[in-house]
Amino acid sequence: MKHKKAKEKRRHLKGEIKAGIMVLTKGMDLLKGLNYQIELESVYVPFLLLSFAFERLLKCILCLIFLDDNGNWIEQPFKYQKSVKGHDLVYLKERLISVITIKEILNEITRAKVDINFLQNDEALKLIIKALSDFGIGARYYNLGKVLEDGRKYEDPIITWDRVKENMLLITRGLDQTLKIPGNKRMTETYNDIIQILGKLIINLNKLISLAFTKKIAFTQVAK
Repeated sequence: MKHKKAKEKRRHLKGEIKAGIMVLTKGMDLLKGLNYQIELESVYVPFLLLSFAFERLLKCILCLIFLDDNGNWIEQPFKYQKSVKGHDLVYLKERLISVITIKEILNEITRAKVDINFLQNDEALKLIIKALSDFGIGARYYNLGKVLEDGRKYEDPIITWDRVKENMLLITRGLDQTLKIPGNKRMTETYNDIIQILGKLIINLNKLISLAFTKKIAFTQVAK
């Protein structure tokens, strides 16, 4: 009966992951298809889909890692506050890294060639995740907040996205290489790098999903 509880939870997590991947795929397709000249509010849709999808996938990986064979939690997978932590991708990514870098789990992570250094230290990834996180936490309501004068201090997502674009090439290629790119091609190269970074994140999350589902990484491996 207890094993049935675990199986049922894993079935629900599998469904959530499938949905997350579908949303993620759509978000990436929309991001790749953005018109750089007239994007403005059109960035809201891929932002919404990507923030939603990455939140779901990060949470599902954590749940799989902390779910024991009886269907109980070895430890709470992540903090849950509907208005903040629930959508905070920065926190969820840091939580995941803190778990998969535990010695007993890190061995399997290393064998699977998960790029821990990228997940933990890549500045371009940090910039993108922060933008998506802020959007998920509350910036998606920026326009309504201004209309309703709700007093919340969220940055305009368009300004946030502009900052991502302005800094991307400087982070990924450095000033000298950026200046060598013709001005009329820099936006295209900027989006190419953003999509490449997100693609690398997706590859690593897929590896972690596979490891978690096959129970090659689980918190039960950690000596008490």
